[in-house]
Amino acid sequence: MAFKVAVASSDGKYVNQHFGKAQNFLISEFNENGEYEFSELRETPPRCGGSDDLKKRSLDMLSDCKFLLVTQIGPGATKN
Repeated sequence: MAFKVAVASSDGKYVNQHFGKAQNFLISEFNENGEYEFSELRETPPRCGGSDDLKKRSLDMLSDCKFLLVTQIGPGATKN
């Protein structure tokens, strides 16, 4: 089964961003054979301390991704 992964990265090499502070998410698509390729860059304003609407829009933007790789994620995002 194919799926997408969102990675919070500031440099495109490492998972090095907190979910609420990340401004970029690198999206990669994995196929059934375990092969993957970069798909797109999704940009979003930082969400830490932001409105609930901003947090919801950011989560909706990543809703097609099966996995989210970040260095940390706070309770506000995990409960949504």
